[in-house]
Amino acid sequence: VVLVIADEMQESVSLSKDATATANTQQDGSGNAENAVDGDCETVWHSAWSGFNVSADNPAILTVDLSEEMALTGFQYQNRPSGTNGIIQKFRYVVGTEYDAETNTITDGQVSDVITSTSQNPGAWMQVNFDGEKTVRYIQIIVEQGIGSFASIAEVQGLRTLKVTNEATLTDTEIKLGQTTVLVPETAEGTVVKGLVWTSSDPSIVSVTQSGVISGLNVGSATITITNAAGLKASCVVTVTEEKAPVDTARLAKEGR
Repeated sequence: VVLVIADEMQESVSLSKDATATANTQQDGSGNAENAVDGDCETVWHSAWSGFNVSADNPAILTVDLSEEMALTGFQYQNRPSGTNGIIQKFRYVVGTEYDAETNTITDGQVSDVITSTSQNPGAWMQVNFDGEKTVRYIQIIVEQGIGSFASIAEVQGLRTLKVTNEATLTDTEIKLGQTTVLVPETAEGTVVKGLVWTSSDPSIVSVTQSGVISGLNVGSATITITNAAGLKASCVVTVTEEKAPVDTARLAKEGR
């Protein structure tokens, strides 16, 4: 079996707790725009149930303020978790760093061509990839067609592309007998390692899981090694020390010691 490791991968970027969202239409209460950035996929932004029919001439527009500029290579939105009304079929988008609330426009961005969603199932994520990395504070999703002439989004997240590297280091570590902790490979900024296999030179002293969780089972030392199919190899020494009983300083003071 040959394991092929891709040169890069996409990572979702959770929004800051200070991120906000506004819209030109919403169902007050259950469909507020803020629901699209609350980190809860069970809540949704939904266009007004009556008096607003979504179309190319009358789009529903969701504007997300990330609260800070971020280097992104795209974004994704999640469809409502159940039901189909409002699931987006066609949309445009704009991203940038300057927003004019009076005109509801991102002034330094360019409106994309119409995109037909390829993810129209409940709960599915629709990804949008930029041509390269962009500095983004505002993401505006302009819905021109949605099921039932509505628009709905559960969550919005940023995306960034990480380079997959075959270089990593592990730092020598000391843990106490019975202690469990996680070893995290160190890599260059903007890179990630994939397909790691973790091994211990002496599992009776230090055990390790395939997610890098180590446990001190006996006093002594063991070498933890990571490898992958791309040729990466790194190791560190984990030393397990015996747990020492805490010194009762109050008792010693009482005894005059």
